[in-house]
Amino acid sequence: MTCVADLDGNDVRVRASFTDDDYNVDFATIDTVYDLDDTAAGLAEQISAEYGFDVDVECGRGLKVVEVGQAFECSATDPQGATRSVKVTAGGAGDKDKWEIVG
Repeated sequence: MTCVADLDGNDVRVRASFTDDDYNVDFATIDTVYDLDDTAAGLAEQISAEYGFDVDVECGRGLKVVEVGQAFECSATDPQGATRSVKVTAGGAGDKDKWEIVG
């Protein structure tokens, strides 16, 4: 069964399944929740470290709910003002998210 939790007006889906006749339940997240300010800060740190110069990353504000395996985009700006898109693919619980510079 799929359960839906409300997180500040955002639906977050969780798959629940009974594991035995004693009603023990396993949970698996269907969606990943991002705090966009924290996501931008983390991406800026990772991208800056990988490319060897500081970048500013903007992902928006508030929370964003993304289905595991799906992606959303942020923008990264280098010291010269050039902007590139950053594609962020949602990992599930225990899996790392993936990012790549696109465009």
